[in-house]
Amino acid sequence: MWNKHSGVNQQWDIIYVKDMPEDPKKGEWNKDFGFKVDMTFHIVSKLASGRYLDTYNNRNLVIKTPNGRKT
Repeated sequence: MWNKHSGVNQQWDIIYVKDMPEDPKKGEWNKDFGFKVDMTFHIVSKLASGRYLDTYNNRNLVIKTPNGRKT
């Protein structure tokens, strides 16, 4: 307990190793994140312009229009 608000700050679940599910393999669906493991994807707008999300300097996301680049 933390004295500031007398509430529980963090709770943990104990899962025994024999009961722990295996991590999904490449191409399998990851239920925690909702994506397939190690598969590339694009986030494309449904608007007529076909804009998509791209990375800028491998750190930031920007909205771009298709221009033939491979990123």
